[in-house]
Amino acid sequence: MPKASCHRSKRRHRLIRQLGSICTLFWGSSFPGPAFLEERPRRAWTACRQRPSRLARLRAFQLINGNGPRLHSSSQLSSRTPPRNCQFTLEMHATLISPMKSQNILLMAAFGLIMSALAAQAAPPTQITESQSITVPGNYVLANDIAAPVPGAAIRISASNVTLNLNRHTLTAITGDGLIIDEAVVNARVSNGRIVAGLGIANYGSDCLITGLNITVGTLYNGPSTGIATYLGQFNRVQNCVLTGQQGAEYAFSLFGTSHNTFQNCTLAGAFSFTISEQDQTGNATAIGDNNFSGIQWASPTE
Repeated sequence: MPKASCHRSKRRHRLIRQLGSICTLFWGSSFPGPAFLEERPRRAWTACRQRPSRLARLRAFQLINGNGPRLHSSSQLSSRTPPRNCQFTLEMHATLISPMKSQNILLMAAFGLIMSALAAQAAPPTQITESQSITVPGNYVLANDIAAPVPGAAIRISASNVTLNLNRHTLTAITGDGLIIDEAVVNARVSNGRIVAGLGIANYGSDCLITGLNITVGTLYNGPSTGIATYLGQFNRVQNCVLTGQQGAEYAFSLFGTSHNTFQNCTLAGAFSFTISEQDQTGNATAIGDNNFSGIQWASPTE
């Protein structure tokens, strides 16, 4: 093989090793690793570098293609000549990716996508320091306790694909709603904090997850004081929450015109007039139906 071909194989060998390392960093143990990508290029380049003879070229050809005659000595070489396409075949297989320009472009595009995904994962969440509406998808975290205006909601989620980490802080809205998830919102995630409000959470969205919250509701509210109210949406999940009713609290869970929701492993404490209230859109009381409750327990006697 000409010396220039050796240099090209060496450069591609290094490029694939770098790409393999990035893939391993991104996918972790599920990716075979750089050794998988570089095995054949390394073996072919090593054979070319160390034994730049006609016999070495034929053996490199065999390493890459996995077939053809096995040559062990120069005497066997005398009766055979290297295939005319040996160099071309070695070039085509030396990187597991064709050296054609279009495929090299695809390789660079894949590299760019990996780097973009890594950058997106590394981006820190947006900090929230005051009562506001979230109107842009993304990750958010509370930087401090937040009190709602009177009357009003402490936080309102108006965009889909929002993850809100309360970061062990407290949302306070004594005469309003601690958190509102607007109608048409999909895939909102709220976790890890405390809410003290007239109505803890009013969820109008779908496919939302509420988990790991400690919610306390009381009587200073213009309407039924409720821990978690689920309205109109579907496929929501409430998990691992503690709901505490102060004197005069109405409902732990209130559902209206909604179905296919799951409420799991929640603890009730204090005083609630009703554990669960569910109504259809005409206002008539209905059975629990397609909504599922499991693992709901009382932490202490209620009045």
